[in-house]
Amino acid sequence: MNDSAKEKVAYLHGLMEGMKFDMTTDVGKVLKVMVEALDDLVDENDALKERMADLVDYVDDIDEDLSYLKDALLGEEDEDEDEDEDLDDEDVYDEDKDDEDLEEEDDEDDSEDGIGEFVCPSCGTYVYLNAEALEREMANGAVICPECHKPMKLC
Repeated sequence: MNDSAKEKVAYLHGLMEGMKFDMTTDVGKVLKVMVEALDDLVDENDALKERMADLVDYVDDIDEDLSYLKDALLGEEDEDEDEDEDLDDEDVYDEDKDDEDLEEEDDEDDSEDGIGEFVCPSCGTYVYLNAEALEREMANGAVICPECHKPMKLC
């Protein structure tokens, strides 16, 4: 039986009337109150489902509006983000390392990859770029800091 909750409660009402329950007895009073409570719960559930559907529509509308605004206002920044994504994990290192680790890496990597070290003037993050990444970023005019996302001008 694949009836809705409202149909099932209506069926219970019909059963109680058809069986001619004596509503003055304790059992009859309990059954009557239970069926009335079920009826109220079904009505509240239907109202909540309707509100939920309205809220889903409202959130979808907000999401569309937000996407439109993001595209309209941040369209230029999206291009900058794409440039940031061009950098490989090998190209940018912004991990917190102690000086000894950095010196060891500099000794090892400088001869092989030609790594350059830059400090972001805005947030102080150290950014390390190999020769390929540095060349790519120089073509763009600035390196974008991976921490604060502000451009670092290279001289």
